[in-house]
Amino acid sequence: MGGLFHKLRHPLRCYVVCAIPRCGSNLLTDGLHATRRAGVPKQFFLAKFESRYGADHGLDPVSDYAAYVHGIVQAKTTSNEVFGFKLMSWYLDDFLLRLRGAHVFGDAGTGDLELLQNAFPRLRFVHVVRRHKLRQALSTARALQTGLWNRPRINRPMSERGRTTRRALAKLFFAGRGRPVPGRIRKTMRRL
Repeated sequence: MGGLFHKLRHPLRCYVVCAIPRCGSNLLTDGLHATRRAGVPKQFFLAKFESRYGADHGLDPVSDYAAYVHGIVQAKTTSNEVFGFKLMSWYLDDFLLRLRGAHVFGDAGTGDLELLQNAFPRLRFVHVVRRHKLRQALSTARALQTGLWNRPRINRPMSERGRTTRRALAKLFFAGRGRPVPGRIRKTMRRL
């Protein structure tokens, strides 16, 4: 799928998941990835991960950061022209400095929002927060002490992982509204 006509009808859309640790952003981004229609939202622009993602796609973030950004956007965009990524608050300033240093997306006088919009077309923001701040603080403390930030992934086919994620997202959707899951959806969830 591609070509000029496709690009005109379906221009690239980008979104960024803005989060802080232990807020549930991994659940959200895993669910978005499982849809296969919302990009592959990962932390592509965290400095310690850039060399790995760059090596996977033949890009060098150190020598040409603008080419790295463009290459990641191109490599991780889904067939419907959606690109997503995740940014944590603690490395946002460092990421903006690297974007400015590329001298392609803006200079020292360019505002942060304009800089991000220049790098990522039609950018939308998704802000993830956790309602229970005390639980988030305890979870962060536990993760810092143990070094375990995520549960180990179970090696299952992607379709099976996607079903599990869809089921969990449906439960969260209805539980967050204080309502039981409707019967027809519960039956569908059992089939998944």
